Amino acid sequence: MFLEARPKTEWMHQIRVYPRELGTPIFADGLYGNGTGFFLSLVKAGYKPDGDEKPLLTRVALHAAGLSFTHPVALQVMNFEAELPKDMRTVQKYLRKYRLGIQELKRISP
Repeated sequence: MFLEARPKTEWMHQIRVYPRELGTPIFADGLYGNGTGFFLSLVKAGYKPDGDEKPLLTRVALHAAGLSFTHPVALQVMNFEAELPKDMRTVQKYLRKYRLGIQELKRISP
């Protein structure tokens, strides 16, 4: 499941704590989850890798799709966007392929 979160305070870890409290910690989050990445065997029934299975995503599955702030000197609103990284697009692809019917995006407001 992919989440969109919009922090309401400067509390550093709120985006990581709330999913854990909901029972769905973020993939590969060693602090608020079990630190396990995303493995194809999690979603593909009967998948048997040749040898040891390597995770498709090994880092904490967080991505800032956009960032906006007011420039402190120019006082102009600055907007930045970044596309989903390749490893996260791969996870999304396999979730769509093998977990048909799951909710694509769940919005939470910490």
